[in-house]
Order: sequence, then structure tokens, then C-alpha cells
Amino acid sequence: MTYDEFEKEIKKKSVTAFDLHRKLHFEITPLKRPETGLNELNEFVLVQLLSALFSTGESILILMTHAATVEANALLRSVFEGSMKYVYMMKDNLYEESQLVHEYYVEMPEIQKIKEHELAVESKIVFDEWGIENHPFEVSILNPSELDALENKYSRNYRSNLSKKWSYKRILEKIIEQDSNYQGMLPTLYEYDLSSHLMHYDGHCLKSRIEDVMATEFSLQHAYGLKIISNVLQLQVIRTSEYLRVHQWDKPSVIEIIKEIFDFVNELAAESTSITNKWRDDSCEK
Repeated sequence: MTYDEFEKEIKKKSVTAFDLHRKLHFEITPLKRPETGLNELNEFVLVQLLSALFSTGESILILMTHAATVEANALLRSVFEGSMKYVYMMKDNLYEESQLVHEYYVEMPEIQKIKEHELAVESKIVFDEWGIENHPFEVSILNPSELDALENKYSRNYRSNLSKKWSYKRILEKIIEQDSNYQGMLPTLYEYDLSSHLMHYDGHCLKSRIEDVMATEFSLQHAYGLKIISNVLQLQVIRTSEYLRVHQWDKPSVIEIIKEIFDFVNELAAESTSITNKWRDDSCEK
């Protein structure tokens, strides 16, 4: 497969996925449903997160229309993580004040202020040594009373434990404990780890990009791109399914779109598997 063929085929699949992705999201809008009786903060946070993940999913599919698999996969990590955090919180009792939502939306942003303060102070020292008076990160430096209040509220041990609790692996384990259907998400740990190389732009990332640039055959990149598109759609279905469950809403038109997405995802999987098998057979012959 030449690059032009790869770009043409992946664009066609991305456009179809974009339409399905958007169709499913807008079929469940408006997202806020007061009649369900959820706690106000819980509903606000989860609606905002659901909307943001949809937007990032669209961005990934737009990148894929340009065959930008590396950039798309780097963004995919955030959608994986955000989606599992969404599911994790949706499994809590949302009719009362949720401790998980409080940790996610209140506690962790406050703890982040401590981290940002420490980084800003370190950076300011370097700037001062070089005689640079304007510091764009000055807004992150807390006054002593603000810093003391946050450090007293959140001990170093508590901050460390909370960070571990909200790690991708720990969240996935907790979700599976509650719902064994999510065992199928365990392979995403590999993809999550792989995408970290792309985000940090380490040597593995650079080597992969150079190999892509030097490539003359793009079948594997095509299979990889199909997997990215499939992941975006499946994560959208997972989030929508949790939304329907919590709101006890069985809307036939939504179910039909989900079936349509699964048909397309199966088509992508079959094509990706066929490409991979052919590449493996050709490699063995060599």
C-alpha cells in the first residue's frame, strides 16, 4: 500500500466514524436530565466531562482524516483515561454527594495548585538568576497562608495515595471489580503505555516517527489507523452506555446507532486483522 492509498482509505473510514461518533452523541442530548434526580454537582461534573471527551474524540478523528496517526494516538491516551474516570464515577451513588466526584473535581485541582506552586517557585529562581523580571507563571505562586492552608488540608501522604488511587491501572481494576464486563478493557493498558511514549516524545517515539517517514509500504500504518478509529468509537459507546444506565433510559434510536457503530467496528477489525495477517505471512516467506 502506498502512502496515497493509505491516506485515501483512512480518510474514508475516519469520515464515516466521525459521522457515527457525532450522531450517537447528539442523539442523547441534552445531557442534563434533572428528572433523574442526580446530585447537582455530580451531574454538572459528569456532563462536562462527557462533553469534553466527545470533543477530543472528534479531534482525533479529524487528525485521522489527514492520516496523522502519531498525533491522534497521543490524544487517544487522554480519551482512554478520561473515559475510564467517567465510568469510575458513574459507578458511584450519584444521588448523593459522591466522594469520587469530589476527589476528581475539588480535591485534585486544589492539590494541583501545590504542585504548580512548587514548579513556579523553582522556575522563578532560575529566572531571577538570569535577571529576568517578568515571570509568566507568577500567577501560580501561592501566598504563604494559601500554601499552608492547602498543605494542612492535604498531607503529603494523602496526596500520594490519591494520585495512586486515580491512576489508569488502579481505576480500571476498581471498575472490573464492580463490573466484570470491563475485563475486555485490560488490553488498553498496553495501548495506554504505548501512547505515553508519544506524549513524552522519548526515543521510542522518535524512532517510530523516523520509520514512518522512511517507509515505502503503509499497510501496517493503515491497520494501526483503523485501530485508533475503532477505539474512539468504542469508547464513545462505553460512555453512552453508562449514561443510559445511570439515567435508566432505554431510547430505541440510540440502541440502533450503537448497533450501527458495532457493525462498523467489526468491519474495521476484520480489515485490520486481514492486513496484519498478510504482513505476517509475507514476512515469514522472506
